[in-house]
Amino acid sequence: MFRNEWGGLSEQINYFSQNAVENRTGAWYKMEDTISKMLKSENPPTVKIEMEFNFTGNSKRPDSIDVDVYTNNKLNGNLTDTYQNPL
Repeated sequence: MFRNEWGGLSEQINYFSQNAVENRTGAWYKMEDTISKMLKSENPPTVKIEMEFNFTGNSKRPDSIDVDVYTNNKLNGNLTDTYQNPL
């Protein structure tokens, strides 16, 4: 589920159905943009991202995603959050 610029695949295995606003301007976008800027900085940190997708019932679309972001092996409290994915 990682951006291509981070080494994510351009294949369906790397996609999930996502709210357009969250993907383009919302909290999810801001988190990804912050990480991209860190990785492009003069001294980029080591970044590790763990995601857990939360589903309701038999839905194949996650309602929210729990994201833990580690920078230089420390949990980044500014980026770690539960990101909502409303319909």
